[in-house]
Amino acid sequence: YFEFSRGADDACPSATSPTPQQVITIDGFNSAMPAAQTDGLMVRFFDFEGLFRTEVRPDVPTMSRVEVTALDTTAGTAQGNVMFTFAQGTAAGTFRATHCDSLDAM
Repeated sequence: YFEFSRGADDACPSATSPTPQQVITIDGFNSAMPAAQTDGLMVRFFDFEGLFRTEVRPDVPTMSRVEVTALDTTAGTAQGNVMFTFAQGTAAGTFRATHCDSLDAM
């Protein structure tokens, strides 16, 4: 599970963290080593600020690609590239992710 946010600090989220402007969540990346994946991803885009969307429900891309180029399971870090195509446009970029205990499922 990856969660990318815009308008939030770099700390792991908590129940009292401020709501970020936008969030993209990615579930279903199923490789424990660097790899690229397009199938089986569940991606959701939430625009809490209303800058790109006025709807409350999350947007779902028509195409998703996640490429993890480096993964350290001991340190809990990953980095790579993402690209998502939505009806309104494309979101793409690089990421560096750090494991957050606060996002672990209970």
